Amino acid sequence: DPDIVRLNAVQEKFEKETRARKEELFAEATETIALNPIDKLRADLIKPRIDLEADMEWFTTFKYEQMYYAVRYFEDQDQYYFKSTNQIKGLPHHIQDLLFEEFQAIDMDVGELKNSLTPLLSSP
Repeated sequence: DPDIVRLNAVQEKFEKETRARKEELFAEATETIALNPIDKLRADLIKPRIDLEADMEWFTTFKYEQMYYAVRYFEDQDQYYFKSTNQIKGLPHHIQDLLFEEFQAIDMDVGELKNSLTPLLSSP
């Protein structure tokens, strides 16, 4: 399935970029610190926070990709339901949360999901 291949490629890309970003942030943080014992300890304490921030950024971005692929088609399978992940990012947070909850339901039917969200997406 080309969508699964693309989603796997996106995941690999995000993981690689996240690793690189963590290394970059940690290098920036430690570069400005003279490495005496106290400052070295401070630098070691920064790393877990950087890891967490980078992981959360990756998770959020990947979550949009997952939701985009989960609900992207109309029933005729020709027309995109969402044209891009930016359309999902632009949705109100409560609708994003509903989308993600629905996405996590393994047995969900994409057509059923589309129908259940249409009133929410079209409401002002």
